[in-house]
Amino acid sequence: VKMNRGFTLVEVLVAVTIYSIITSMSIGLFVSAIHLYEFDRKYHNLLNQTSYVMEYMSRSLRMALKSDGTICTDFSGKNYNWDNSDPHWIEFVNSSDNKCWKFYLSSNGKQLKINKGGISYNLTSDNLQINSFNISVAGDASGQQPKVTFYLDIQAKKELLPWTPKIKIQTTISQRNLNQ
Repeated sequence: VKMNRGFTLVEVLVAVTIYSIITSMSIGLFVSAIHLYEFDRKYHNLLNQTSYVMEYMSRSLRMALKSDGTICTDFSGKNYNWDNSDPHWIEFVNSSDNKCWKFYLSSNGKQLKINKGGISYNLTSDNLQINSFNISVAGDASGQQPKVTFYLDIQAKKELLPWTPKIKIQTTISQRNLNQ
C-alpha cells in the first residue's frame, strides 16, 4: 500500500510565516536604502549650495569698498551698512562693479537674496529653506579692520522623508584691502 504523504496545516503555516517575515524584512531594508539614498542626495545638494553661498558672500564682503556716500548713501565713510536690531541683511559697495550690493533674507524669510545695484536675485534655490540668517559687523571704524560674521541655518525643504538634511554654519571674514 502506497501512502500519499503531503504537508500538514501546521507545516504550511510555519513556512508561510517564515516566508512573510523574510519578505517583510527585505522590503523594509529596501525602503530604508531608498530613504537613505534620497537623504544622501538631498544632503549633498544642500552642502554644495551652502558652500557656494558662503564662498560667494565671503568673497564679495572681503572686497567691499569704503562708501563715499555717492553709491550707497546710507553709510558714508564705512565699509558696511547693517542694523544690529535687524541683523538679516548687509549692504556694501562692491569693488568689481562699484555698485551698491545687499545680501538679505527675503520677505517670506525662506530665501537668501542679493540685490546688485537695484536688481534682485535668489542666492538659494527653491528646494532649500533658510531657518536663520544673521549678520554682525565689528571694527568698521576709521583705522580698524572690519570683520563680518554671518550665520546660516539652512535645510532642504521638508518632504515625505523621515529625515530632513540641515546645516548650521558660521564664518567670520575680514576686509582684504584696508586702503579702500
